[in-house]
Amino acid sequence: MNKATSFILMALLLTVTLAPLQAVAAKTQTAKVVFLRGNVTATDATTATPRKLRRGSRVEVGETVNTAKKALAQLVFPDKSILLVRADSQVQIEAYRFKPKEAAKDKSVIRLLKGGMRSLSGVLGKRSAAKVRYRTRFSTIGIRGTAVDVDEEGQGERITFDIGYGWVGNNGGTLDLGEGQSAFIALLDSVPVYFDYQQPRDDPAFIVRTLSNLPVGQVQGWLQQNRGLVNEGSAIMLVGMTAQLPNSDALMLSMLSGLQGILPAAGYGRVLGTATSLQPYQAPAMMRQSIDGGLSVQQALLSTLGGLVNGPRDVIDQVVQSGADLGITPEQAREVLKALSDRGVCN
Repeated sequence: MNKATSFILMALLLTVTLAPLQAVAAKTQTAKVVFLRGNVTATDATTATPRKLRRGSRVEVGETVNTAKKALAQLVFPDKSILLVRADSQVQIEAYRFKPKEAAKDKSVIRLLKGGMRSLSGVLGKRSAAKVRYRTRFSTIGIRGTAVDVDEEGQGERITFDIGYGWVGNNGGTLDLGEGQSAFIALLDSVPVYFDYQQPRDDPAFIVRTLSNLPVGQVQGWLQQNRGLVNEGSAIMLVGMTAQLPNSDALMLSMLSGLQGILPAAGYGRVLGTATSLQPYQAPAMMRQSIDGGLSVQQALLSTLGGLVNGPRDVIDQVVQSGADLGITPEQAREVLKALSDRGVCN
């Protein structure tokens, strides 16, 4: 079967599957688990019965994500915000409302009950920062930026703004924080104070800052030389942070090229899907580069389309055309769409 026929078949199949997919995606207000390690559960406040989470599981508003020791979970929300729940932690999605065309109803409240978390805000953080709040044991955090990191520090807690800026407040007072600055709070009523925090070399924020200061041509080599600092989970946060930086298109492509040389194909495919969801207009270039780097056409198409849920129709068409141009067969196209369906990505 020639390329034109293959493209027509794929386009027809995608019209059937991705159109209802976009309608479903636009309605959902649930977060999706994109990465986890170890024992992770979600508990509904009304039933108090924990359910085991897996990759692809949904977490509803009102539920609390619980991670065991040495476990962690990463969730992506419909507005493309990312939440990392650290080991031995409890984080509740207290409130979440997002509709692409209804900014007046925006709201996001994430409550840290125990342990640590890192949150990378998406559309809500850009258009409705005042309606995004993080609550912890000792403070309320407001953002005027995009990335905040909260973790236990001795008997108190540390709050760091990785990207952007914001404030930390409680009954003791309020403290403004700029990008890269940290605060420490010892108790509920204690005044937040500035804290000298040095991020470890394997922290995604440290890596992104390092890479953003390098010439683009050196990014891939740096990642290869420091491959022990990166795994699939941290790679998801890396692409999330990079997508928030201004003029980051070239950096994102170079970073993905470096990550492809570090991660197993399946893990890299999932990172690619996250990257295409965050920068959809880069998706065709990301897919072609990944194929040039050794990822199969079938896997690249699956990962890229999986990331384009509710994505621009013209970009989806470009990705489909690229798959046809690169020689994917109708049978492989059917397998891709079946895999998307099995994952719950489309109907």
